[in-house]
Amino acid sequence: MNIKITSRKFKAKDSLKTEINKQLKSLQKFNDDILDANVILSYTHLKDSLKTVEINLSVPGKTFSAE
Repeated sequence: MNIKITSRKFKAKDSLKTEINKQLKSLQKFNDDILDANVILSYTHLKDSLKTVEINLSVPGKTFSAE
């Protein structure tokens, strides 16, 4: 599985990236056909420190998204 992590408006720490990789690799026990995972981390509101995560998983013939 190819994992790409993008952080917008901040720099993600290595510990966060390591945890994301660990959690995404654990998804392979449900479906080992996952080809790519694209993770986008961003601030929604800087003042309130609200953050969002968007995950796009590509499997043969389909793409799954979650926010």
